[in-house]
Amino acid sequence: DSTSAIDGLNAWPARAHLNVATIKRYAPDIIGFQEIQNGNWQTYLDLLPEYVRLKGSRYGNAEPFSYPSILWKASRFQLLDSGGFWLCESPDTFSTGWDALETRSAAWTILRCTDTGLVFVHWNTHLDHVGEKAPVESTKLLLQRMAQPAFDHIPAIVTADFNSKPDSDAHRLFLEHGFIDTFLVSGGQDDESSDTFHAFEGARYRSGGRVDSYGRDKMKTTT
Repeated sequence: DSTSAIDGLNAWPARAHLNVATIKRYAPDIIGFQEIQNGNWQTYLDLLPEYVRLKGSRYGNAEPFSYPSILWKASRFQLLDSGGFWLCESPDTFSTGWDALETRSAAWTILRCTDTGLVFVHWNTHLDHVGEKAPVESTKLLLQRMAQPAFDHIPAIVTADFNSKPDSDAHRLFLEHGFIDTFLVSGGQDDESSDTFHAFEGARYRSGGRVDSYGRDKMKTTT
């Protein structure tokens, strides 16, 4: 979320400690953040020392840029490799892809669980919210990268601001490539209470359904 005062009472300085307290209360082993900006990043550096961090490649059209950051508990996982790219026709170059409104990026980490030895890859990204072609082409690019030898046969987790509802082409592509909808697997149901965007107004706010929840079949997780 933005660190700008444009959010008024909901600006980052007013809710940073509540945000951190929520993270500490639930104590997730791994977190995929979207739209992290420098103010958010500094807060997590200062107040979440138990996590190791990958900031990721900047995205957006202008400063303050955002980052698709991944955090994981140092006590649980060992980092084996990491990287990132942009969601566009030239993924190794900072540029806006297809009909997207903004430049978008993705980050990934290959982690080993210190308790079990399990190796998996965590992907984190943010699909465009305006373009019609960009979310689909971005998903295809992600799936192409996941099929590279370095990631082949490694269980995967995807966290994201997908900006894609369950009936979207992007969602369908993930399912067709062996991913599962973790919202449904964990017992969720698509009804009037399943919104994932609340505009700082709480659970009673209605935005027309959820836009974020996927994971891969070999690992069950909630995004």
